[in-house]
Amino acid sequence: MVSEEERSRLLEGYGVLPDAYDELVDGSGAPRAHARLATEMLAGLTPDGFQRCQSLAELSDTDLIRLLGESQPSFTSPEAGYTK
Repeated sequence: MVSEEERSRLLEGYGVLPDAYDELVDGSGAPRAHARLATEMLAGLTPDGFQRCQSLAELSDTDLIRLLGESQPSFTSPEAGYTK
């Protein structure tokens, strides 16, 4: 579970450049409407969960294709309650 304090720190230190348009945040540093869902999802992650997402985002296309080819569909996972 992520605390409200951790949630509020997501964009802490994110610098808005003067005279530049930022796709993520407006001039006051608040998430733009089209980015709000993404920032809320990211803010809901634990530090470990965020690191996992970051690690997946940094995979090369070749590594990602291999990973997806070797992984099982989520509906067949034990975590989803799948049994044979």
